[in-house]
Amino acid sequence: MSTIDAQDELEEAVSRIYGEWLARSGGSGSGTRGGAGGEEAEGGRRKDRGGSGGEGLRLLRERHVRFLLKGLDHLSSSYASLDASRPWLVFWIVHSLALLQHPLGPGLAARCADTLRRCQHPEGGFGGGPGQLAHLATTYAGVAALVTVGGEDALSVVNRQSMLAFLRRMKCSSSGGFRLHQGGETDVRGCYTAMAVAHLLNIRTPDLTHHVARYVQSCQTYEGGIGGEPGAEAHGGYTFCGLAALLLAGADPWEYLDLQVLLEWLVFRQGAVEGGFQGRTNKLVDACYSMWQGGLFPLLALCASHSQPSEVREQPGGPDRLPNTAPPSQNSGSEPRDRPPQRASSSSGAEWRPGAEDGGGDDAGEEEEEEEEEEEEEEEEEEEEEEEEEEEEEEEEEEEEEEEEEEDDWEEAGFESFHHVPSASAADLFPCPESLPLPAGAGEGGEGRGGGTRGGEREEGREGATGVAGRELGEGASVEGVGGRDWVGSFCYNDMALQAYLLLCCQVPEGGLRDKPSKSRDYYHTCYALSGLTVAQHSNTAPTRDLQVQASASEVPRPPNNDSVAPGASVLGPVANLLAVAEPRCNIRRDKYDEAIRYFYDVCEALP
Repeated sequence: MSTIDAQDELEEAVSRIYGEWLARSGGSGSGTRGGAGGEEAEGGRRKDRGGSGGEGLRLLRERHVRFLLKGLDHLSSSYASLDASRPWLVFWIVHSLALLQHPLGPGLAARCADTLRRCQHPEGGFGGGPGQLAHLATTYAGVAALVTVGGEDALSVVNRQSMLAFLRRMKCSSSGGFRLHQGGETDVRGCYTAMAVAHLLNIRTPDLTHHVARYVQSCQTYEGGIGGEPGAEAHGGYTFCGLAALLLAGADPWEYLDLQVLLEWLVFRQGAVEGGFQGRTNKLVDACYSMWQGGLFPLLALCASHSQPSEVREQPGGPDRLPNTAPPSQNSGSEPRDRPPQRASSSSGAEWRPGAEDGGGDDAGEEEEEEEEEEEEEEEEEEEEEEEEEEEEEEEEEEEEEEEEEEDDWEEAGFESFHHVPSASAADLFPCPESLPLPAGAGEGGEGRGGGTRGGEREEGREGATGVAGRELGEGASVEGVGGRDWVGSFCYNDMALQAYLLLCCQVPEGGLRDKPSKSRDYYHTCYALSGLTVAQHSNTAPTRDLQVQASASEVPRPPNNDSVAPGASVLGPVANLLAVAEPRCNIRRDKYDEAIRYFYDVCEALP
């Protein structure tokens, strides 16, 4: 199936889901924004939009918890292919449970820590399983999982001395990047996982951070995003890893990256119909990019805390070099997609054939043969049409059976299902105002580089891709010119549309989340769909604070109380949908991250 066909199929499925929700909600959205309920918010959006559709937007928290706990206890034989990813499986599950605020309990916590202890390599780092080769990816997963489990018993599992030696062995002195394993490839994932582990464990040293920023810089593409290695295509996962690696290494992102074009590339990755994010240009929306792409906005907010040059760094092609990278589903133009050429027809409507106008030949026998052949062809065509009709009827019956089964599943989960309802898109359900007022000082023309903010003008040919519904950046709205560069809010993308995609299209009634409606649930997508959901919910919170470790890690602020909507939080559906806050660079629940920082920076001794 071609990408265009797959996109059509996805849009049709998503539009039907949104249409069903719209029918049962009576056209009323249901969302909560932190603050006094029912008050009018900026730009005409309401802070509390109650409606009958709230139940359809309910996060199936208990069902997700059951699905996740089952995975910690037992995995089916289909997971045998992930034998070298055991630390990842533990992280995906425990991080999801942490965001859902479900405690592991002492028994499960001890079992998780013991499993990860067995995956630690004697010479440093974590392998994919007991006795397996140490790998930077599974090392990050193992450390992040132990931090999420929390407590001294789990945190003390890591051998920091051998870990530092392992990271130094993986360092590539020629490029500044990191090899993922001994003799393995060097890419941006290695930079991120190494920097994240070094930061969490308080073993970041100058030799580890040396030229990391230059390597990441070499991977930024003409589109604005970051590829896995120099010359590779811009990709959401690598872009997150690259920008986060710079921040974790203590480098100034403004010095090494063109953040303006990065932001420009990023906002065009949100689908107008779906509301979710795609990972690359002309690819399908995927729930996991709710984290990898959506998680970039908090990182850009952190970038604003760094000083930046007042002069625009000149680059080949200038600020307008970015081509129209929006995928077909996001372009609003009415140009038809490529179709096979149609056969020419005569004025009577009959199919034109070469030589049809000259009356044919004089041989009557040849004419009879031609007539017989035509009759045979017609009979064959009729038989083929009958067979196709029978196949179509069978397919329709199968689809009806599947729809009935799906309807039963949704009804068991407490939902209703409607058929033959109008289709809808994320842009229809969650329209954005033409522009949103910015915080005080945002429109005063900061001296940030890039200088070419578009104000209220749309770039030709890109309407409908900006922030899902063509939401425009207000006057002066850019990553470098907002409130003295200390605020980057959800005006860059549609946080409510993203939540709608995750809640309505990606939740499985039995528990767990999936890539898209046509896929099955799994632990990877459950983890990163929930990670993206909490990012969207907290996208309007106060300016992201500087997370650089201070003299005493005990000074790190505690996360907001999740018993109520945090000031500025954007919750689609019931307030009970609100998830715990995650630290933006390492994607670990905030209080678990704070606990680890206190332990490794205040309790453990510094390594030479």
